[in-house]
Amino acid sequence: MNDAGRGKPNTTDDSTNSYFYNTSGAVVTPPAGVTSARVFAVGGGGGGSAGHQGGGGSAYINSGIFFVYPGQYFAVTVGIGGTGAPDNGSGYDYPGSASSFGSLLTAAGGYPGVVYGVGSGGDGGNGGSGGGAGYYNCATPSGGMDGLYGQNCQSFGGGGGQGNWAGNFAPFDPQILSPGLYGQGSKGSYSNGNYWYAGGGGGGVLFQGTGPNAQDGTGIYGGSGGQGYGSGGGAGGFNPLGPIYYNGGGAGASGFVYLEWCGC
Repeated sequence: MNDAGRGKPNTTDDSTNSYFYNTSGAVVTPPAGVTSARVFAVGGGGGGSAGHQGGGGSAYINSGIFFVYPGQYFAVTVGIGGTGAPDNGSGYDYPGSASSFGSLLTAAGGYPGVVYGVGSGGDGGNGGSGGGAGYYNCATPSGGMDGLYGQNCQSFGGGGGQGNWAGNFAPFDPQILSPGLYGQGSKGSYSNGNYWYAGGGGGGVLFQGTGPNAQDGTGIYGGSGGQGYGSGGGAGGFNPLGPIYYNGGGAGASGFVYLEWCGC
């Protein structure tokens, strides 16, 4: 079926039919006279770890310009964010799922925060932008943005990014697509002579300057989630005085697929 009326039209260029999809299920075909599809996709962000550990990495992004013709059909799949680790959990946070435009283009989900056992710390997840690592007595471990690494904490490295996003954004109007801010890590409680830190999530992608935030880690000492579609969840806080020592991590944000039919 034709995609007219499906998605969110963008009217910045009257010569271009453009659509924004933040849920799966659309099946689209090029309108008459269209020869190319310019596509940008971001997957779902990774979930954050529990208790002063790694924030989730944001999703990978992918873009391209493809030759198309009327009569072709393309299924649109939008990745969802991975869930964060539960309270007192270790290793139970999840990656985000992938977004895709038919078989032409796929953007993988972000990795979850890495856990080295309850009470230690870990890397933020790899992905579009890495999440910040958590541990003790370190600079506030924020996530990365623009596809870059998250900040380190002690002997644990921030999550790796996929590399600078400039090339993926280049074919598109910067007023339509832009990077979202990283999630800020949080300085936690004081225990055994140390201040403990939760990692922040990796920053995602904004559409027309706006987008959802990934969930913050739970507890008063949790790290914050990243900003934008596909951003990573923040790591949970650590409170040695409560019945829940290792608070749960936040979920990653879902992604999107942006489509422009054109003669480009």
